[in-house]
Amino acid sequence: MAEQLHTRPPLARMLRIHQAIQEGKYPTAASLAASLEVSSKSIHRDLEFMRDRLQLPLEWDPRRFGYFYTETVNAFPQTLPDTISLNLAEIEQTISFRTRAEPILDLNIFEALAKATAERQQLELTYRKPGQKQTELRIIDPYHLANINGEWFLFAFDHLRKDIRTFVPARVKAIRPTGESFSRPESFSPEKQLRDSFGVHSGQREYEVVIRFNERAADYIREKKWHDSQRLRDLKTGGVELRLKLSSLTEVERWVLNWGGDAVVVKPQELCQAVRQSAQKLLKAH
Repeated sequence: MAEQLHTRPPLARMLRIHQAIQEGKYPTAASLAASLEVSSKSIHRDLEFMRDRLQLPLEWDPRRFGYFYTETVNAFPQTLPDTISLNLAEIEQTISFRTRAEPILDLNIFEALAKATAERQQLELTYRKPGQKQTELRIIDPYHLANINGEWFLFAFDHLRKDIRTFVPARVKAIRPTGESFSRPESFSPEKQLRDSFGVHSGQREYEVVIRFNERAADYIREKKWHDSQRLRDLKTGGVELRLKLSSLTEVERWVLNWGGDAVVVKPQELCQAVRQSAQKLLKAH
């Protein structure tokens, strides 16, 4: 059987393989190749990548004649190294991981997004914004799929907004190819898009963010690189001060709230006020 390279991009195939193994089906390379419509050679390459690069506990069971996990795998992305990039067609730059948790995905929609991203095909999305029940139609040129802290995001040129926007695949309710293709600008870079954001939300302003953590949280803060701009300063109390330069406060506000009383915002004033108001709403809710 001739290999159909664009039927299922590598990541989408690996998600399907992972799902089959998790379900205890003990799949073989031949059975996977038939169901995914690619060659056995591609499946073997995927399996080797999953075992050697993603460090999944994947082995062949000679008694059941199929592949299985020797240990419990709670989530596919959680076993990835800090950052791995996979091209959906040629192992390049169209998709990347930053790990934390596994998102709940409609794999059919995800595969359609992945394929369109790899093949530079324009799409019409039926999309639901957060907090809204109604959907809307968007015409997009999908540039890049990224897994950031366990959540999937699609960076795409939005023809309605005439700018690059970030979409959440889980909020895509339907997809229709428009039949048009596009060229991704050479100037587009996921790293540039995310450079001044704390997650995926970028803004037009520049904030110097200063947060102080007590001794209980200090070691955890020191052990991670939270942002490229970060600077740490040890405090006499045993705590640590974290300084960041961000273009948006949306995500760092939620992050600070996660630390509860272990974190205190020093600046900017907008962040201090936002955290205070959110904390007061939490108290009122109880």
